[in-house]
Amino acid sequence: MNRYILIGFIFFITISCKEKKTEPQLSNVYSNEKVELAQKDLAMLKKAFAEKDEALFMKQFPDTFNEFQNYFGWDPENKKPQPLYKESLAYIRYWFSLLSKKEFIKYQKQLIEISENGHWEADGINYFQDGALMFIKENKKYNLINELNNSKAKSVLFFLFDGPHPRKDTEFISNLNPEKQAITKILFETNFNQNEAKQEVEINRKPLREFSYFENSPDYFIENIDINKDGKPDKVVSSKKHKGNQLFFYLKNDKKYKFALESINFSEDGGNVIDTIYKPKGNSVLAIKTYFPDGGYLTATHYINYDDRSWTLQKTIYKTKVSNEKETTVYSCEVPQNLLLKKLTDSIVARQIKYIPSEKDRDTNCDKKVIAN
Repeated sequence: MNRYILIGFIFFITISCKEKKTEPQLSNVYSNEKVELAQKDLAMLKKAFAEKDEALFMKQFPDTFNEFQNYFGWDPENKKPQPLYKESLAYIRYWFSLLSKKEFIKYQKQLIEISENGHWEADGINYFQDGALMFIKENKKYNLINELNNSKAKSVLFFLFDGPHPRKDTEFISNLNPEKQAITKILFETNFNQNEAKQEVEINRKPLREFSYFENSPDYFIENIDINKDGKPDKVVSSKKHKGNQLFFYLKNDKKYKFALESINFSEDGGNVIDTIYKPKGNSVLAIKTYFPDGGYLTATHYINYDDRSWTLQKTIYKTKVSNEKETTVYSCEVPQNLLLKKLTDSIVARQIKYIPSEKDRDTNCDKKVIAN
C-alpha cells in the first residue's frame, strides 16, 4: 500500500513541475524589450558587418552604453581590449552612415540610448561621441535632445561633451532649447562633476515646473481644457511643431496653476509631428492630433482619458488614404492603447504605442470610404 502512495506522490510532483514550465517567462510590460535585447549577438553583428547586411547590422548594434562599451571599449578589470576595440572606428562609421537612410530612421533615438549614462573613454567611445555630435549637427536633429526630460538630457549632454578637456560647441548649444542650454551651462560650470551638476540641474528645474515659464515662450503653445473633470479650465502645454516632444499638464488651483504631469505630445523623429490639441466629443478629456508633414496623408489622433487621478492614452485613430488620384480610399483605423500617460516619457513604454495596422490588414481592421480628392 505504501508503495502505491509513494508512486502517486512522485507522479503528482512530476506533473506539477511540468505545469510550472509552461508558464510565460516574460509577463511584465517590458517583455518585448527583454526579448529584443536577448537577441543581440556579437557574432551576428560581425557577420552582418562582413556581409554588409544593413538591416541585420542595425538590429544587432548595441543600444545601451554598457553594451556598447562591452563591444568597443576597454576592459579595465582584465586590462585588455573588448572584442571589437580595434575595429571600432569602422563599425561606428558604418552605423552612422546607415542612420540617415529612410528605412533606418527609427534607430536614430538609439544614439540617445547609447549616450545615456555614458562617459568619455579613448578610441571607440570617443569615436562615437564625435560621430553623435556631428550627426546631430549635420542633420539638425536637435529634437533628439530637446524632447528629453531634464534628467535624461543631463546624462546625454554629459556624455556628448565629456572628456579630458571638455570644449563648448557654440553652434550645437545654440540650437538646444532654453532648458537644455541651461543644463549644458551647468555641466561646464561644474567642470563635469556628476554630483555637483545633478544638484544644480534639480535646482534649475524648479522654475521650469512653474506655469509662468511657458507663457509667451516661442517653443511652446498652450490650450485651455478641463483635463481632470472638475468643471474648471486647466492648462495643457505642448512643444510646438519641430520644437520637441514635451507635454505638460497644469491644474487650476484657486487663481494659480499647479504642475500635474509631464509626458509626450506624440511627435515622432522623421514621422508625424504635433498639429492640434483639443477637447473631443465623448468621454475623453483630451485629443492630440499629429500629422505627417512631408507629403502623403497620415494623421493620428490620440484620445486621453482621466480616471482615478491618472491620465491614460485610451486609443488612437489613424487615418490614411491609398493614393492622390481623383478617387481614393480613406482608411480610418481605431487602435486600443491603454497606456498610462505619465509613463510614456520612458522610451521602453513609449515604444509600446501600437501603430496603424499593416496594409494587408486594413481591409478587415479599419473602416474605409471612397472619396474624391
